[in-house]
Amino acid sequence: MNEVEIKKALRYLLNEGGHSVAFVKGIEQLFRNETRHFQSSAFLQTFGAGMEATVPEFPYGWHRLEKFWLDNRNYQPIGVFKMVENTSELQVSRGSRVFVKFPDLTSSMMTVAKNVELLGSFGAWFNNLEKDRTAYEQTLNSIIPRYTNEILTEKK
Repeated sequence: MNEVEIKKALRYLLNEGGHSVAFVKGIEQLFRNETRHFQSSAFLQTFGAGMEATVPEFPYGWHRLEKFWLDNRNYQPIGVFKMVENTSELQVSRGSRVFVKFPDLTSSMMTVAKNVELLGSFGAWFNNLEKDRTAYEQTLNSIIPRYTNEILTEKK
């Protein structure tokens, strides 16, 4: 994944997706946080922001997004990707995980954007407990949305 592709997806959210600059910055921050700045193995295989599948068939356990995907088939996932999470001395592996796989980054970002809209906050992407949502949003706010900032500079 290169920055040209990432900026293309972010531009789409700004121009075609109808999202505000602040919202698109939030999407970039969420993706950077969930994908090790667009470099994690799971991201490179799925284009996703860590969306785990709880069942192997559509809608993969993401029932609140089913209508969105049926109404917007170009954003629909194309299956799942199973991987074993790496272990390290600092963290014990959670074992095998199954992630929702997308055809491209734009479809993934549009899906995450819709999910955040449905949940009502970026923090709810992480957890429904208020204290956890607040902590997650603080983490996101500390991440610089460099690509979105560059896009805004290019427009001037």
